[in-house]
Amino acid sequence: MISSIQRLVRATDCVVARAYLSLFRERSALLSFLFHSLFRDEREIALNQVDPLQRTTVAQFRRFVEYYLAHDYRFIGPADLLGGLDPDGKYAMITFDDGYFNNTLALPILEEYRVPAVVFVSTDHVRQNKCFLVGRALSRACGPGRHATEGVRRGHRHEVEDDRADRAGAEGPLRR
Repeated sequence: MISSIQRLVRATDCVVARAYLSLFRERSALLSFLFHSLFRDEREIALNQVDPLQRTTVAQFRRFVEYYLAHDYRFIGPADLLGGLDPDGKYAMITFDDGYFNNTLALPILEEYRVPAVVFVSTDHVRQNKCFLVGRALSRACGPGRHATEGVRRGHRHEVEDDRADRAGAEGPLRR
């Protein structure tokens, strides 16, 4: 019953959004999009192993990125925002909350389209000196021993400022 209601709400939202966009031109703006989890496909969502509060599949995430690029949005990161934006531009910022490992499913898409993303990590892991997996994956994507922001020169950006947790790994706690 609940899944039927959720499908109805999503379908209604889709119809209303398409109708609105067909009537009104998209305005200059900065849109921020928050993701918690990405799923490989609908079957993975159905396993209910992770709270599917945000039921976003990799295919849906790809369509999301393609839509905004096709509609002349420029994906930005925090450095772009701090540097100032043209008030007439259309911008989008992608964020991932809590640093779940399944966020790494977005990496091929982010790299393919050269789209930056901000990953917010769990502060409890930092306080407890635990390494969190998404940090390792992002560091590997940018190359050994590099901060993830250095990946900009290689054609993709992931706003992760410090890979000390990755260097500490399972061997020991973070050291300042």
